[in-house]
Amino acid sequence: MKFSNGIIELKNHKKYSFKPYQKDYVDQFNSEKKILTKILSKNARIEHFGSTAVPKLGGKGMIDIIIEVPKKDFLKSKRILEKNGYEYKPHFKKRLFFKKYYKNRKVHVHLTYIGTNEIARAVSVRNYLIKNKKEAKKYEDIKKKAVKHAKGIGQKYRDYKKPYLDRLEKRAIRDYIK
Repeated sequence: MKFSNGIIELKNHKKYSFKPYQKDYVDQFNSEKKILTKILSKNARIEHFGSTAVPKLGGKGMIDIIIEVPKKDFLKSKRILEKNGYEYKPHFKKRLFFKKYYKNRKVHVHLTYIGTNEIARAVSVRNYLIKNKKEAKKYEDIKKKAVKHAKGIGQKYRDYKKPYLDRLEKRAIRDYIK
C-alpha cells in the first residue's frame, strides 16, 4: 500500500516484534539525519537513540531520532516535519512524536526544544547502555519479555518496560552528569 505522501507501507510489518540488532541501523540513521539536516534549522541537534543506537542490542528495529531545536523554532519545525511526510502522533508530554515508514526502514522522530532536558535523558541512556554491556543485555531480555507480554498492544509493551526504564534512566543520568 502506498500512502498519499509517497511513503510505502512496510510489508509483513508486525507491530511489537523483537528483532536482533542489525549493523545497518547506523547507516539508516545517517540517511535520515541527512534528510532532517536539509529541512530543519541549522540550530537543530539530531541524535540517534533507543535500541538501534546501541550496538548488539535487539529491539523493534525502529530508528529512533530525537531532535532538539530552540524554542522559537519548535512549532515551525513541527510543520516542516509534517510537510515532509513525518506523521504527527500525540503521544508524549514534553516532546512531539512523528512516524515515517519507508520500504526498508521505520523511523520515529521525537521533537523537543532546548530547556526540556529530553535530549539529555535520551542520550544519557544510550551512552550508558553502550558503556555497560551487561545492562544492555538485561534491557534486551526485558524487551523480549515485554513483546511476549504485550501481544501487539503498545501501551502494554511500554508499561511492562517502564519500571526498569525509570531505574535505568536515573542511573544513566547520574553517570552522564559526572
